[in-house]
Amino acid sequence: MDFSQNYFELFGIPKAFLVDTMMLADKYRQLQKELHPDKFANKSASEQRLSVQFSSHINTAYQTLKSPLLCAEYLLELADFPVNSHSLTIDDSAFLYKQMEWREGLADLSAEISSPSLDVMSTTKQLEALMLEVVDERQQLLESFEAYFHQQKLNEAKQAVAKLHFVEKMLSEIDRLEESLLD
Repeated sequence: MDFSQNYFELFGIPKAFLVDTMMLADKYRQLQKELHPDKFANKSASEQRLSVQFSSHINTAYQTLKSPLLCAEYLLELADFPVNSHSLTIDDSAFLYKQMEWREGLADLSAEISSPSLDVMSTTKQLEALMLEVVDERQQLLESFEAYFHQQKLNEAKQAVAKLHFVEKMLSEIDRLEESLLD
């Protein structure tokens, strides 16, 4: 058990933004099978504690590498360009304008859902259109991050991550609104 390995080394996969998720999942299952705390039940308290810590480390590494946003942040961290998600700012007025439009659209849809004269079909179509637009933006940002990171344009890569944070939050809010529509 080597806690000094980065997550890519831990799973024996190339350090890259696009992770082979099948290979990652296979390596994850293999590591968990080998190092799961249940396998250390008859070992010393110290070995049991290490097994629990390493199992937790494996879980964190797996969750990080399988999430594009978390993987992007981790790659920037490994490049000594860490992201503080609480203080990220976006330097792109066009994106900020788009963000305001999405927020207004989501607020309008939320008001429609609360309305007694709700047209479920129309609202569902509008919600799906908004989701598709945000998902498309997410894909473009992922591609931008990959290109910027590959070119070592870390400031631009960090901006893509800042935008991805907003997009992921927006997608979560759309999902919540969609669930309330279905209730």
